[in-house]
Amino acid sequence: MLKILVFTKDLDFYSEQLLSGLSQHGHEVLCVIDPQQLEKFPKWKSNLRIIAQVPLRGRLDKQAARQYAQIIVENKPDICLCYTSRALSVALKAKREAKLSVPIVGTRGAVGGISCWYLQDWFSYLNPSLDAVICMSDAIRSRLEQQARRFWPWHPGKFVTIYQGYSSLVPTATKRDHSSRSTQSTKVIATIANERPIKGMGYLLDALESHLQFQDWKLMWIGEVSESTRKRIALSPELKDRVLCLGYRKDARELLAQADLYVQPTIAPGEGIGNAIAEAMAAELAVVTSNVGGALELVSAVSPELLFEPANPISLARTLEKFLTNNALCEQLGRAGPGILGRKFNLETEMQKHIDLFNRLI
Repeated sequence: MLKILVFTKDLDFYSEQLLSGLSQHGHEVLCVIDPQQLEKFPKWKSNLRIIAQVPLRGRLDKQAARQYAQIIVENKPDICLCYTSRALSVALKAKREAKLSVPIVGTRGAVGGISCWYLQDWFSYLNPSLDAVICMSDAIRSRLEQQARRFWPWHPGKFVTIYQGYSSLVPTATKRDHSSRSTQSTKVIATIANERPIKGMGYLLDALESHLQFQDWKLMWIGEVSESTRKRIALSPELKDRVLCLGYRKDARELLAQADLYVQPTIAPGEGIGNAIAEAMAAELAVVTSNVGGALELVSAVSPELLFEPANPISLARTLEKFLTNNALCEQLGRAGPGILGRKFNLETEMQKHIDLFNRLI
C-alpha cells in the first residue's frame, strides 16, 4: 500500500472522491492545506486526514517550501500529489532546495482547462522537473505536451490522461422525465456556461437566431451572462422570448431534468471535458458539442452524430435540428449516457490508473 502526501489550497468534489476512495482501499492519504481555505471545505471532506496547515503566500514562498520539505522528511511519503499550481510550485521548490527524491505529481488546478487560467498557473505544470502531470482529458494532455516542448525541446513530457470518476453522478442525478417531456411540443435546450470566449456562446446564439429552422424551442442558459449579451437577446425577435438567462443556480440538476437536449459549443482544444456535460449525461440528456476539446471524449463515446464543427453556427444549427426533430434518436442517445459514464468514466478505473502511475514513478 502507498503513502500519498497531498499538497493543496483546496479540493473539489472529484478530488475528494478519489482521495477518499484510495483511503478506503487501504492507501494512506495525508493532506496538507492552506488554512485560509479550511473554512471553505464542505463537511464531506472531513473524512480526509489533514496533518498540517501551511499558508501559501506565493509560488516562491520560501517559508512554505521549508515547511513542505520538513513535512516530507517527517512523513516519508511514496508520492507527493499537488492539486493547485501554487502548492505545486512550492513543493517543487522544497524538493529542489532540500534535495529530496520523492516523486512530485501535479494534477487538477489549471490542468482542468488551461485556456481559462493565467499563464503562470498552468506554466507550473510545464515544469520539466515534474515527475508527471495527470490531465483530465486527452485535449489538455496534448496541449500541455505541445507547449512544454515549445519552451523546452528536451522536456521529458510525462503527461498522462486519467478521466474523473463521473459515474458517481448517476445514482444521485435528477433524471430527465422522459414521459412528460415527450408530450411537450416546445423543445427545451439547456446549457451551463459563462461567457469566456472559448465557451462559444456567441456562436450558439448565432445558430439559434439565424440558422435553426425548427421554431418551437427555448434555451435555458445557466451561468453568468454579460449585460451586452442580455441586451443582444432582448433586441432580437428570434431570441428575446426564447432564451432564458437564469444566472447561477443551485438547482441546476433539477433544471437539466426539465430539458430535452444539452449543448456545449466549445470552440478550441484548450477546454477540458466540463463537469456540466457529465451531469447532463447522468440526467439522461443527449449532449451536443463541438468536435474539439475534452468534451468530445465524453460525447463521442455515445455517438459521433452529437458533434459539430467548432465556431460554425450553421453546423451547430444543423446538429441541433437533427435531434430537435427526432424524438426517438434524442431519447436513445440520452438514455445511453449513464451507461457510458459507468463503463468508461468510473471511480474504480480512475483509482487504479493513479496507483499504476504512482508505482511506475516509485
